Amino acid sequence: RSNRMILVVNKKGAEIIAERDYITHISYPFSISPAFLKMNLNTTLEKSIETVREIVEICDKTKKHPVIYISMAFGNTYGDEWSIEILFKWINILYRMGVRTIPLSNVSIEINSAQIKEIFSGLIPLFPEVRFGLHLHTTNRDWYENVNAAYEKGCRRFDAVIHGWGGCPMSGKELLGNLKTENLIEFNNRNHLPLNLNPDALEQTYTLASFIFH
Repeated sequence: RSNRMILVVNKKGAEIIAERDYITHISYPFSISPAFLKMNLNTTLEKSIETVREIVEICDKTKKHPVIYISMAFGNTYGDEWSIEILFKWINILYRMGVRTIPLSNVSIEINSAQIKEIFSGLIPLFPEVRFGLHLHTTNRDWYENVNAAYEKGCRRFDAVIHGWGGCPMSGKELLGNLKTENLIEFNNRNHLPLNLNPDALEQTYTLASFIFH
């Protein structure tokens, strides 16, 4: 059975998606930045964590998997206090709520391999039951070293987007896009990592994406 994930921004959305049998994962864009939550979801940190709690409960009842993203996980450009200790504190809160899949995103901050290694090398041993991921916004210049840094420290879940299209409208950096699907495939091929891809379906996806976005 293929995994299919839908992102929701509130309890109502989760309830609607939970009724779809073909959806296996329900995701939510949580953030440890109050300013980002206000701009991105028009909500507060307190209301957002309550939404996470509601989504986890809905997933438990409907046998879905909650995937809780942490935006601004590698720093903050909006003046909110940020530290690795704060990040770890909120991950521990999510863990105690029952979340076991937590992708980290840099969104509007250009990060380097050293920062990625520092965070994943601390998190993965501390929370061995959690499947951490990387939702990377990157330039074409340094995508490989950033992906490699996360992989070296044990990250095995990576988000990628066809041609890198889309991304967060608050980034303010035109060159900072989503990690491209073709780049992630290249990373796997260069490192001789197995891929379970249907080439015909992948080609159809490229064609459909080009039709939609052009």
